[in-house]
Formats: sequence, structure tokens, C-alpha cells
Amino acid sequence: MVKTFCKNPPLISEFNQLPVSHNLEITIVDDKSLEVIVRIEKLLSAFEPMGVDELRYVYIEAVRGTIEDWCTYEEYRKKTGARMKEWKKKWRYRHPYAKEWCQIGVRHYEELVFLYISRRLHDDVVIGNTKDVYTPREQVDTYKYDVYAFLTKLEAYLISVVESIKNDPQGYIRYLEENYPHRMRTGKIATKEWCRITKEKFLDLDGETLGIMEDLATRRPETSHLKLTLREYMRIWKIAYTSQPGNQHLKDLPLEEVFRHSSKGYMSNIKGYDWDSESDFQKWGDANSPYHCYDVCYARVHLFPQSDGADYYLELAAHYEGWIPNLICMAVALYKAGVPYVLRNAEELLALHYQTGSVAIRPQYHYGRSFISNPERYLPRIGDGVTQKQIDELISIIDWDGFQEVKPIQK
Repeated sequence: MVKTFCKNPPLISEFNQLPVSHNLEITIVDDKSLEVIVRIEKLLSAFEPMGVDELRYVYIEAVRGTIEDWCTYEEYRKKTGARMKEWKKKWRYRHPYAKEWCQIGVRHYEELVFLYISRRLHDDVVIGNTKDVYTPREQVDTYKYDVYAFLTKLEAYLISVVESIKNDPQGYIRYLEENYPHRMRTGKIATKEWCRITKEKFLDLDGETLGIMEDLATRRPETSHLKLTLREYMRIWKIAYTSQPGNQHLKDLPLEEVFRHSSKGYMSNIKGYDWDSESDFQKWGDANSPYHCYDVCYARVHLFPQSDGADYYLELAAHYEGWIPNLICMAVALYKAGVPYVLRNAEELLALHYQTGSVAIRPQYHYGRSFISNPERYLPRIGDGVTQKQIDELISIIDWDGFQEVKPIQK
């Protein structure tokens, strides 16, 4: 058995049998199971709250156990007709690691009480008494899951965990620091250090583009006044849109034909407006969703008209790192066309080029997109183009976020 914080930890296979929550919705449990959740909440109330709604949580390890813990060979053979070699191969595939870490937490708000188990992305379990604070349990007309056997085993294990933490809370934190996988932790590292060790270049601007970015970084809205009409906006939008690879063949088409490729530029949206009227441009903008009305790449890169009360200025902007190539193509094309505009991301792009600032380290399964202003990476593995020596150096240099202190309530 692998080393764990306390003896007799639950099995990975037992966690795999729980009802996984979709979008973190609460899965309703039956009365027997709910009684155990309430007891676990009372058990963890030995610690001070660690967040809103009386949140308290601990980290525990689940272990792989033996192949017989999964199922017997006879059961598997009767079900599938497989040979023993296939049985062992399947088991090792289902449980590749000797242990997995889980975060176990309880919280309540008014009459709502629930327990959550977080293991990996899209593998969270949230079980409780009702679906939300507005629905009394007696009004819940849905199947109620029986997870009593698992919860009683988890409760027995948590009793030993809680007792160990109460006796030595700092020892618990030290154990986490020494054993919790770095691939599941968050932290940050200086961009220069990340690039030095991994040999990655976030952004390498050529001389001409770098000069344009440097100039755009000094531009201010007051230098970019425009009298915007729908025709003028479509003209500028076309320059940005057709600058991207794959769109350049559209350059010779009429404005309205190119603008049909925008989210809100279809003829049904621009018909009925005077394309040469400043007031009609305002009406068209007001009649459409601003977020999709002015995007050049669908919901990702935007060419926003901003008003200072009299004239307009244009702002080219993006949020996510994956759209930097599109953003730079547009920025350079508009600049060379003499269009007065402001590039909101100019300083952020220069920071990536000069490798200033820091990189946020997130778990590999972390959901989300890396922002231009705050690039994110996960700790690489062998096979990602780095050596074990490079990985070890990263681990030693990354400023890892600490674990929240678990404070026993002093009686």
C-alpha cells in the first residue's frame, strides 16, 4: 500500500462509481445518505470556516488498491468473456496511478447543505439535500441517489484525518507541500525564467511590426477622432478582416459582401439604414449586441467604436492569447492603411515580446483560455519537448501558491 496521510484510505474505484455532476449541479441523495453528509459537515465543523457559506474542506488521497477491489476475474469473464490478461490490462488502464488526490468539502446556506468531491476537471461530484436554496427538499420530485455505503466509509476515514489535523495542523500542511502533485497546483514564474528553461517564445516580433507596436503603445484616444458612418466602419472593418490569412481573397469584393461575414453584418441587419448617416450608424449599433456587432473574429477580436460624446475613436482589442496572430495582422494592416485607432493590447504584446511580467501556472486540466495580459501554462511533461532536468528546475523556481491553513476551533 502506498504511503498516505492516514491509514485505510478509500479506493479510486469507489470514487469512480459516484454520480458525476454536470456543470456542478447538485445531485440529490436519499435520506440515509443525507444523514451521513450532515454528520460529515458536523465532523469538519471542528475547523474554522475556510470560505463563504460555512465552507470547510480537506485534501485526501484515494488509492488504487488491488485488482480484486475492482471486481473478481470470474465476474469480469462472465460479463465480457475476456481473458485474465485483458482483465489486468483493463484494470491498469482504469487505474494508472497508485493514488489520486481529492478535495472533500462541505458547505451550507440556509436549508441547503451539500458535499463536493473534486478530483479532475469534469469529474466533480456535488451531492446534497436539494437542488438550490429556493427548493425545499420535500418539493424535489426526482430520483434520489443511494451513496450510503461509500459515504459511511468516507466518514470513517475522515474521522482519522480530522483527528490527525487537530493534533498537528502544521504537519498536515507540510504533508501536502511534500506530497501533493505539482501538476495539480497553481503558482507563477517570471516570463524570462519560463522562456529560458523551456525555450518557448511567447511572441517574437520582427523589426517593422515591433516598431508599429511601439508607436501604437503611445497612442491615446484623443488622437483618433473619427466621424463614423456605417459605410466608413465597413470600410475599416474590411481592412482588418481581409488582412488575415484565409480571408485575403475577399479584398476585391464590395464592402457589403465582405461585411456579410461578420456576426451582425448580414444584409437583413444593415438594410434600412442610411450607410452615410452618422446617426444611423449609432442606431445600427444600438439595435445590435455590442459584443457581436463589432467583432472581426467571432466573439474574439473586436473593433469597437468608442465615443467621447462628440466624435468616435476605434479600439482594436482581443482577450485571449490564441488570437494574437489575428490581432497582429489586423493591427499592422490598419496601421499601414493610415486608419486612426487605438490598440488596447499594445503594451501587453510588447511585454510578451520582451518577456517581462510573469506566467501563471495552472493544472493541466484547468479549463479556460490564456489571457494576453496574464499568460498561463501547465507544468510540462517528458514528451512536451523538455527534459526531466528542465522540469525539476521549473519546479524549484516556480513560486507555488500555498495551501490554505486549516485551523482547529479552540474550545
